[in-house]
Amino acid sequence: MTQPEKTSLRHAAEAISVTSYLHYREYLEALYTWLKSARDHFSYVQFSEELTLGTSNMVHLCLREKRHLSRSSILKVCAALHLDGRKKAYLDTLHKLNTEKEPEKLPELLQELLRIKEKTLVSLIDKSQLEYSSCWYHPVVRELACMPIFEGNPTLISKHFQPRVSEEQIRKSIVLMLRLGLLIPLKDKPYFEQADPVLSTGHDIVDISTVSYHQQNLDLSKTALSTLSQDEREFGAICMSVSEELLHTIKDKMRVFQREILELVAQETQMQRVVQLNLQFFPISHPIPDLKRKSSTEKSLESSINHEEK
Repeated sequence: MTQPEKTSLRHAAEAISVTSYLHYREYLEALYTWLKSARDHFSYVQFSEELTLGTSNMVHLCLREKRHLSRSSILKVCAALHLDGRKKAYLDTLHKLNTEKEPEKLPELLQELLRIKEKTLVSLIDKSQLEYSSCWYHPVVRELACMPIFEGNPTLISKHFQPRVSEEQIRKSIVLMLRLGLLIPLKDKPYFEQADPVLSTGHDIVDISTVSYHQQNLDLSKTALSTLSQDEREFGAICMSVSEELLHTIKDKMRVFQREILELVAQETQMQRVVQLNLQFFPISHPIPDLKRKSSTEKSLESSINHEEK
């Protein structure tokens, strides 16, 4: 049955931007939620049929993270949604990123997503913000360009980078931040002033540029671990078992700690070095069933023992 235009699959695709997502499952889930709210009756089977994927429960299993769609299915989805050009390329590349099993290939796929997204942006400001937030050295340039000793000079700033960044990259970085209003030229002084002394990417990473930024910082951490002395760096790792509730409590405490550090930095008047603070905290196992509930093996064993005792 043909759906009214205002509730059609194509209309949903126009309302939900594919380039706003970092997982193809989340994009499909958003489409399904939009359609379900727009229609009186809508099911996963209907969703699958309209995506030209048949009447199986594959889509439902995919959205419940039980299965992955194949690339051929993703291309069918693109056709059903009338995605073409860059939007089709984005969803196709996103699917590759989400299903890639070799970690070393992920950075290249992420950069390809960035390139596609940059081409979909119309506003110069949007493009500039994407460029700033996706590159690790822009915030460092922002700090050094405001120190009087460097006089806003790319040559001097470049010599103090660790690892090294070229003068041309620094020059372009300064121009970018002037365009975004992150740096303000000072009258009668050769250096700059920050428009906002504290700039943070936020906690919930939802934008691809921010993911790229954090990924680059992880690479910097690996380099620092092998090139800096123990007096200059601080690395620690704790492997522990926690409940889901405690996991969120620890996240909250980490955020409080970051705010406290930012408050200390905001009060500092003698700037001597630019430093990078990375905090990583993430699950390395799937959720474990409630240990208080007896497993089927335990129940079977108890039943066997009770039977023998009788």
